[in-house]
Amino acid sequence: MIPEERFGRWTAIGVPLFLLVGIIGSIAIHMGYAVSWAHLVVPAGLFLALQIGSYLGAFWAGKWGRQKKRFWPMALLSGVYLWGAGMIVMHYGARWGILPTFGDPFSFSICMALVTVIAWFVAVKFGRKFGGASLQ
Repeated sequence: MIPEERFGRWTAIGVPLFLLVGIIGSIAIHMGYAVSWAHLVVPAGLFLALQIGSYLGAFWAGKWGRQKKRFWPMALLSGVYLWGAGMIVMHYGARWGILPTFGDPFSFSICMALVTVIAWFVAVKFGRKFGGASLQ
């Protein structure tokens, strides 16, 4: 049996790791694509806030899911995280010339909403076979 995680330990391990990866990623973008530090501060901060917020939310969603045998909050959290990360990467990647022009954010949002609903449905419908997930 897995010992119960503590929020302090979860935070102490994950948050510094995300900060380190964010700093290394920012240095790589700065050096590889000549993006100025002034232009990197806001997107790096947004992405780190999204990463850390999702990571901390995953602790509570996972703990609740294991206790209640309901994993749909994790599917929704994953969908929101992927949508936010995709919007940030596509917007700033296009702005810096790393990616092709970012077209229609509405279409991307609709696509991500569908993927999230499908993931939620799979967690609810088929999770019962693998651990008892349900809507209640």
